[in-house]
Amino acid sequence: MGAQCLANILRNKKMLTELDLRNNCIGDYGTLQIADALQDNVKLVHFDLRGNEDCDANAIDASFQIRNNKKIIALDLRSKEIGDKGVKYIAGALKNNTTLQHLDLRSNNIEKNGIDILYSGWRHKTVTSTKLYLSGNKDPTCNFFERIINIKRKQVIRIISLINNQIGNEGVQYLVDWIRNNQSLQRLDLSDNSITDIGAGYIADMLKENLTLIELILRSNKIQDTGVEILTDAMEKNTTLKCLDLDSNKSVLCCALKQGVTMLHDKVLTKLILKDNNIGHQGAKDLANVLNNVKRIQNISLISNKISDRGAQLLAVILKESPAIVLMDLRSNLIGDEGAFHLADALKYNQTLATLKLRENDIGPTGITYL
Repeated sequence: MGAQCLANILRNKKMLTELDLRNNCIGDYGTLQIADALQDNVKLVHFDLRGNEDCDANAIDASFQIRNNKKIIALDLRSKEIGDKGVKYIAGALKNNTTLQHLDLRSNNIEKNGIDILYSGWRHKTVTSTKLYLSGNKDPTCNFFERIINIKRKQVIRIISLINNQIGNEGVQYLVDWIRNNQSLQRLDLSDNSITDIGAGYIADMLKENLTLIELILRSNKIQDTGVEILTDAMEKNTTLKCLDLDSNKSVLCCALKQGVTMLHDKVLTKLILKDNNIGHQGAKDLANVLNNVKRIQNISLISNKISDRGAQLLAVILKESPAIVLMDLRSNLIGDEGAFHLADALKYNQTLATLKLRENDIGPTGITYL
């Protein structure tokens, strides 16, 4: 009740510059009422709540300094026991601050929710000049978020390398939100960061809009078939990425997508060679989609990839329409009579193929008669 009465009084005190409420019994709710009453005050620069329980006194005081003290350029809040609730006050004040250059929040109690709140504030264009320090907080994402915010401070950045930072999907989400509209980044290396299909989805959304990224390296993550398919769909809309490295992920489709991107952009490439990768019929489908648009490929070698009859059927369509293929090597691919039928049918229309290798498949006497 006392805090509410005080808040009502303070609401009209527009010229108040200092407020000392140390060592009272003001709790979190009372603090919120008082802070809300002071939102229209543009003079208050010191608000001391120390000695009150559960109210993030240091954060609240800092928020009024950030908002109203136009001369402040650096704020040291190291080891002030600031938690996620306190971060909310600071983030709100940061949105319209244009003078603060350094904000040190190291070794506090900031967790995941606090990082999300900070990020929301940092998306506002007027705060990107502030350098942020966050290491030593409870959530390991803080370290990565600090790097991202400080990267954003640079007007032009062409290369970002975050190898083995274990940023995970959450870190990817923060990063690609900025990259989506970046006009200078050309190379991004996120190797060995525990990125899964969820993170691949964030990256795919970015690729649909980004117009400058040329090289994307996602080696040694945890991307599986679903993530690769999401990335494959995104590549149909991206016209600038020339190199996509997905080596050492969990999906066998990674190599097919990587090869597909290379074929699209390497204007002198005439060979598709992919051996012992077990890409299956889905990988064959992805490659066939690319080959449908790349007519210069002359040699296709997909030995030991388990493409089966379904994959053979997809490649037969390419063979039927290709003006350039002279060699197709499909040895050891679990192709049976049905696959042989589709390939044989394609041969009726193809005018360029000189060599078709189908050894060590499952083609029986019926399939032989087709060929």
